[in-house]
Amino acid sequence: MSVKSIIMAIGFATLVVGCAIIDRYSYEAANTPYLQAGGDPRSILELAYAKVRLDDGINQDEAKILADAYFSALISGCGATGRVFDQGDRWEIETKFGIAATPCDPIHVHKETGTITCNRAKTVKAPGRILENK
Repeated sequence: MSVKSIIMAIGFATLVVGCAIIDRYSYEAANTPYLQAGGDPRSILELAYAKVRLDDGINQDEAKILADAYFSALISGCGATGRVFDQGDRWEIETKFGIAATPCDPIHVHKETGTITCNRAKTVKAPGRILENK
């Protein structure tokens, strides 16, 4: 085995382990109730919807809660959501993918309905009902 092959193998192992450690930390620190859902996307999303009030519309903090759950359940276990931007009738939440925090498609949360959409995954309607993208 060449030195280059060994370095590449170590780099890949570091990436995988680092991503797993960061992902585990983020779940434990910020999303402990989601662990109880056993990784089932519907359960994770239902827990998130239980934390928000749909009858008064979705505020910025609630949009972040829903986007975090959506990202974990349907997009990736490695990465995170970022800043939340007001886009009129919806909130736009930036996303970063993987250990390198590569920007990817934003998540949108409709302010009145709580419907969550993203180009990378299925549409979700409250309370946690996953729909096929059109």
